[in-house]
Amino acid sequence: MKTFHIDCELDYDVHQQSLFVFNLGVPSTPTQRVIAESVSTTPASPLDEFRDESGHNRFFRLDVPPGRFNIRYLATVEVQAPDFDTFAPETPLAKVPGEVLAFVQGSRYCEVEALYSFAVRKFGNMPQGYQRVLSICHWVKENVDYQVGSSTTT
Repeated sequence: MKTFHIDCELDYDVHQQSLFVFNLGVPSTPTQRVIAESVSTTPASPLDEFRDESGHNRFFRLDVPPGRFNIRYLATVEVQAPDFDTFAPETPLAKVPGEVLAFVQGSRYCEVEALYSFAVRKFGNMPQGYQRVLSICHWVKENVDYQVGSSTTT
């Protein structure tokens, strides 16, 4: 088991009464357990917590008045690391379980059309399997930074 500590803090300057929906809550699953968590807001606002249709994704809904607004999510999570077969082949998309397909679809957070040709050039000639997936993970860790203000509406 590994233990992770999560500290997520978001600040806003709200210009008019606004409804916020945050996908911040870590779900408990058969392989991970939330040991402790807290959500705080400044100014204090009532939170409405709900889950999506999968039952996994947790959301917090708040109706926020104009002014400065801050939300902070803290959690301690215990995760059971999966056993990986480092020689396992990649699963063809046609055989990926239906409940997993949502995680490989494009979204506004991952522009597939802009990323696909790069991914094929960078990783397409590597042998399929765990090592290729691990190479992609290492590349993302070494080359991608989250920088406030660097994204656009597209």
